[in-house]
Amino acid sequence: MPITEDTILAIIERDFPFACGIMLTGSQLNETEFANSTDIDVVVFGFQFSVVSSRVIVNAGMTIDVTQIPLYDIENILFNESFHPKGTLLSMMERGRIIRDTNFQIISLISSRAKALYQMQGATIPRKYVEIIRNLKQLNNELKQTTGFEERFFLTNNFIFLVSQA
Repeated sequence: MPITEDTILAIIERDFPFACGIMLTGSQLNETEFANSTDIDVVVFGFQFSVVSSRVIVNAGMTIDVTQIPLYDIENILFNESFHPKGTLLSMMERGRIIRDTNFQIISLISSRAKALYQMQGATIPRKYVEIIRNLKQLNNELKQTTGFEERFFLTNNFIFLVSQA
């Protein structure tokens, strides 16, 4: 019996019944029937996930590598991935093929956003971000040179504030 997209979808929906969307990615992205000889890469989006994580599902000799992505933090995930040298998650979302989309086509919107960010990857980082990084480096140097408790306390507070802004 051939492994089809419907077979994969049924397995993913069984293990992730509350998923808002599913994307097929990886080497078998453009296939309609899948070989057992290689794994099948899938991205599952949902509000029930707390962090990006991976999981492997083995079913009837078929291996499905699942990347779980929390929807509540999708903007931060996309933003952070756009600055990562490899941007693996961004690449998966940019190139992936949507095989299930619920909640008002939210996965289509994520895919469009990922495509836009992927094209901008490596472009100039926003000035504010560069300024925050510069200030963090300066504070780090000041902290290394400071011995007084009160000065270290205020520098540490400033450091925490800048980290929260980054």
